[in-house]
Amino acid sequence: MPTSHLTLLSVFATVVLFSGCSEQNAAPEKHGIQISAPTQLPALLLSELQGDDPHTIRCPVQIVNNTDSTQQVVLAATGCSCYGVVTEDGESLERGEVKEVTADQELTLAIQGQSPQEESRKTYTADFEITAPDGTKQLERILCNQQVYQDFKVIPALIECETSPSSPKSETRELEVTRYFRSDSPATPTPIVDGVPDDVSVKSIHLTESPTQIESGLWCATWEVELLIELQESKESADRIDTLNIWLPSSTDTESTEQRTDSVAAHTTIRLVRRSSRPIAFPERIHFGQFPAGTQKTRSLFLVSKDQVPFRVSYAPPDEDTSIEVQFDDEPKTSHKITIALNDALSEEFSRTLVLSTNLEEQKVIEIELLARILPAADD
Repeated sequence: MPTSHLTLLSVFATVVLFSGCSEQNAAPEKHGIQISAPTQLPALLLSELQGDDPHTIRCPVQIVNNTDSTQQVVLAATGCSCYGVVTEDGESLERGEVKEVTADQELTLAIQGQSPQEESRKTYTADFEITAPDGTKQLERILCNQQVYQDFKVIPALIECETSPSSPKSETRELEVTRYFRSDSPATPTPIVDGVPDDVSVKSIHLTESPTQIESGLWCATWEVELLIELQESKESADRIDTLNIWLPSSTDTESTEQRTDSVAAHTTIRLVRRSSRPIAFPERIHFGQFPAGTQKTRSLFLVSKDQVPFRVSYAPPDEDTSIEVQFDDEPKTSHKITIALNDALSEEFSRTLVLSTNLEEQKVIEIELLARILPAADD
């Protein structure tokens, strides 16, 4: 037979041999234990968590034995003692408890716990230890995330303005209002702002973009609210505080007429604080903690000029009050360290107002609240 024919024959035989091996390898093989669970649970709204009974989450866990022999599955740990793992019948699976999964069997468990009661994202975890017949151990971690949204909120919830002779006549502030809601469509009413004082006006309220669908049937809408605040210099030392209400009007399509009174679903507030310019920064309250009567407790604080202007401090103790001692340097400085000592206070909830004087016309008086809890003397 010619050499070329022999060569072609050997090549053909080799192709047939490898083709046969390939068909054998393509046959399905048994694999080990497979554990699966959803990594993201459906999101919840705070309004859906209201009520007397805590909301229970269940994250289903499927354990499938794709081997030819029985496997052992043990709950090794959970991420927190505040939740656990239960069987399909709702019975608790204790840590270290063994579950046997025979060949081609499926075991259904669930991570079970309570949903957060505030806007947050919580992760629930469970560790399972799998032991094969040959003693080989494998650790598998399952995790589920639970997202909770606040139905209706505004950021920031506090607006502070400071007025001074050099400040502008008005100031523009922006709010971000967000609504999470369940609906078949993205249609939503526009928020309304009321309780607006005479020196504040709402310049605009507009959607930043079309409502987005976070998951099936759950939407998010965000508005920008622009406020114009008139700033008027006030000679009064007291702060002016107003509360603005932001709420969703009722709609015959998507809202009930009672929703305005629902602070979670369709109502929120912001605080607007206007105060006169204070050239000196200082803590307005000092708490000494608790200590026995007859002992001395000291605290230190600083008075600091915002514009780095030197100033003097003075103190006139009230008559017949020896419970407070105040020490400081009376030289002009841009920053003064004040040391306060409490002595011989009675056994009570101690509360006094420390009044300091300065030589600055813009801030002649500084008032600091002093608090302490005086315990009975040790020998009483």
